[in-house]
Amino acid sequence: MQGNKLDLDADNNTSITADTDDQIDFEVAGNDTRYQMKATTFAPDDGLVDLGINDSREWGSIYLLEDVDCEDDLIVGDDATIGGNASIASMSTIAAFNYAASVGISDTYTATLTPALGSYITGFMVILNVNTNNTGACSLNLNGLGAVNIKIVDAGVLADPADNDIDADGIAILVYNGTNFILINPIEDTN
Repeated sequence: MQGNKLDLDADNNTSITADTDDQIDFEVAGNDTRYQMKATTFAPDDGLVDLGINDSREWGSIYLLEDVDCEDDLIVGDDATIGGNASIASMSTIAAFNYAASVGISDTYTATLTPALGSYITGFMVILNVNTNNTGACSLNLNGLGAVNIKIVDAGVLADPADNDIDADGIAILVYNGTNFILINPIEDTN
């Protein structure tokens, strides 16, 4: 014991110090890692600190009352349940996930989503900036997963889109129903 510092090893580089500003400092291996504990916080003094390691020494459940603020990636290995609001600083990745511009010829639309869609998922919606009008029956192939027919709902029955239901001057909103892409917003013929 040296004043307000309790040395825990022979070379005095691992210690607990009762600081003068209502704070306890923990020092391990000299200045490599330091932790500060106050009445309501426990934080690193300098550098980054890992809570658990990616092997047998991991934390089990962690329950947080307030925010999680990540400067880098937040990776969840299993289900994540969010009890309140979830906000994402950059929506560009999410927006890019279901928005694409089509290429190809009329009635055979192809598009690439970024990040890539691994498989067609029932309920998946894509917002497609089309490059050409359709001329009746048509299909969409996303990320080379295979062409899927595009249908409209006409009087409660699935049908092929009419000519120009998909217009190059507009945006096509399509939802995959497990079998087809359903065109949610066919262009109405005003003639």
